[in-house]
Amino acid sequence: MRDDFDDAVARKAASQKRQQDFEDLQHEYVGVQAGRQSRFLNEADDRSEEARQKKRARDRFRRTFAELMRDPEYERLHIELGNVLGDAESEADAVMDKSQRMITETHKRIAHMEATAARATAGRVVFRYADGSVVYADDVDVAPDMAAGIIWPEDAPSAEVYFTLHEHLDALSNSLQSWTVYRFEVLGSIRDRYDNDDAPMEKDELKQAIEEIDAARPAEFNAEAAPTFATSPAEFTPKAFPIILSASQ
Repeated sequence: MRDDFDDAVARKAASQKRQQDFEDLQHEYVGVQAGRQSRFLNEADDRSEEARQKKRARDRFRRTFAELMRDPEYERLHIELGNVLGDAESEADAVMDKSQRMITETHKRIAHMEATAARATAGRVVFRYADGSVVYADDVDVAPDMAAGIIWPEDAPSAEVYFTLHEHLDALSNSLQSWTVYRFEVLGSIRDRYDNDDAPMEKDELKQAIEEIDAARPAEFNAEAAPTFATSPAEFTPKAFPIILSASQ
């Protein structure tokens, strides 16, 4: 039992240190003084008032936490939440990273399509549907007399593929937004509570947090049909393929 308690305390301390170092690094990226040097010095100097206060707080936490960990169910829930939360954070980070890379790639594809598209008067980009109707990039119809004078490049992308690609981009952006909210608002709030040394989570809080992590998880992004390059960047065709964003990719 003692080993389990010590392991739990060690995991919590390691988690807090990772979170603190992460926040310090973000501050340094934007030029904000992180204060890591003074933080480490104060922790090492037991004569400082700040160090003594931190030690008293740690001692109070250990006593309270030890009492809670005597309950086998509490111990199980606390360990389970730590594992579930860590896995969810890793998954969300991986999905967000992949989403952002896919968004960047999709923007490049759209830019390439616009560069190879036909042009109307004044150089406005135009696309043609399979039924022969012609539209601008905002899907507004081009007047028939103006459309009749357009010279169509051999590799001009179709309107169907162009607008499907925009729908694909919107779906990716919405998915990224959902996962960002989940990562920082849902998981971030639970992480702050889990790592709070002032007041360990109660048993009911642990249960609720585990349930919330699963219930609030966004659906995986799955685009059943998305335009992609057929043989070269200049040749687009409507090509269906599944895209699933998950931590395993």
